[in-house]
Amino acid sequence: MIEVEMKARLANPAAIEQLLMSQGFVKVQYVSEQDAYFNGNNRDFRKTDEALRIRTCEDIETGAKENALTYKGSKLGSESQTRQEFEVAFENSANMLAILSALGFLKIFEVKKLRKSYSLGKITACIDHVDSLGDFLELEKLVESKEDYPEAVQELYEWLQRLEISKDSLTQLSYLELLMK
Repeated sequence: MIEVEMKARLANPAAIEQLLMSQGFVKVQYVSEQDAYFNGNNRDFRKTDEALRIRTCEDIETGAKENALTYKGSKLGSESQTRQEFEVAFENSANMLAILSALGFLKIFEVKKLRKSYSLGKITACIDHVDSLGDFLELEKLVESKEDYPEAVQELYEWLQRLEISKDSLTQLSYLELLMK
């Protein structure tokens, strides 16, 4: 699966939230996410533009917790944060950390955020408040192949226009990259 994603800084997240709902988006969840990023001892993911992370997610309303290990490949284009992505859920964080450590992976950074997710068809919109960075909108669409990428990018650009978000507010950097700057 390929995740086509565009990210923009937000000055007024409440206004974007209202616009999303007026366009038919439905709130899916409100969560707290803590992402621990790792680097290998045989290759530097910062140089290869890859990412390996453990995400711990807690639903703000129910308290339910989930964990996932995610690998993200290098970016596929210059217009978005499109990457090949693989994810697997797991229950025992201590064991997953022990496995990664035994394989030579070192935790290098953490990203903490509050995320409100909205959905409309195959588009997901997330309003994120990232500790030490501020507020962002992520628009995402999952596609099956690289051939579907251009059409998905165009669709996300159209949504940015409907939400009155300027291309100038877009960033191709991940939250990890922004925090490490």
